[in-house]
Amino acid sequence: MELAAVFLLALLGGYAFALLWRYTAFATRRADGQHLYFRAAYFGAFLFIAAFLVRVILISRWPTYRELERPLVDFILGVLKEPNKPHQAEIVIISAYSMVLGPIIGLLANLLTPKRWAIRRNLNALDNLLLRGQSGDMPVSITLTSGKVYIGLVVQITDPERPPPMVTLLPMYSGHRSEDGRMALTTAYERVYERFISAAARSDRPPIWDQQLENFHIAIRADTIVSANLFSPRVYSHFNPGWEANIGKPKKISPQEILVEIKRRPPLTNNTPQDDSG
Repeated sequence: MELAAVFLLALLGGYAFALLWRYTAFATRRADGQHLYFRAAYFGAFLFIAAFLVRVILISRWPTYRELERPLVDFILGVLKEPNKPHQAEIVIISAYSMVLGPIIGLLANLLTPKRWAIRRNLNALDNLLLRGQSGDMPVSITLTSGKVYIGLVVQITDPERPPPMVTLLPMYSGHRSEDGRMALTTAYERVYERFISAAARSDRPPIWDQQLENFHIAIRADTIVSANLFSPRVYSHFNPGWEANIGKPKKISPQEILVEIKRRPPLTNNTPQDDSG
């Protein structure tokens, strides 16, 4: 038995610890490749030291403990390529201890680690903003790579265990971004929801599928989000008076906007074909 394979036990213990301790669980689920390996090896090294100290304490306080390990040591010596080296058997035992200590210490550490604090410490900027919106029942405005804009309540933030990471919203408004980056809202979903809910309240029958809000959830891929921010209707009304009443209505273009658009167009050059039909 190669010692390199023996330390795999400590590596498994480090991975179990990082996966169960809520302070590192979220980042561990998102890690991949060598990042995940070095994370497991880092915690596995500490667990190996902890297992060594635990074994030393047990043997020093209870001398008969070594006799309890004797059958296990004899078995390991029979498997090793060099059975005349008892220290290698002790290394195997310590590695096995570290594998067992990993999940135990991880679960015990959760008792001292506040869940909300641990999550906030490990979320990226997008997930942190989505969590703030979800915990505070605040709408979030999301702009996608297509220029589409959704404003709604966060139902679920990204889940690292289910690639690709998705964000689930209950939409309140939707629209698009213009070329200059201004947001134009074109659809209001709240009015539809209110109509469905009031119809379900007046009926004695169970609500049908289109009267249940969870059937209107939108799942959005996180990698298609360009920007996100908390949405305040009061602040938005300050800069866009009467915006809710104007949703769905065609925008009136002022003469000044037409002149600005004409000035933006490039002038005709000699290489530009002209219409001589008139």
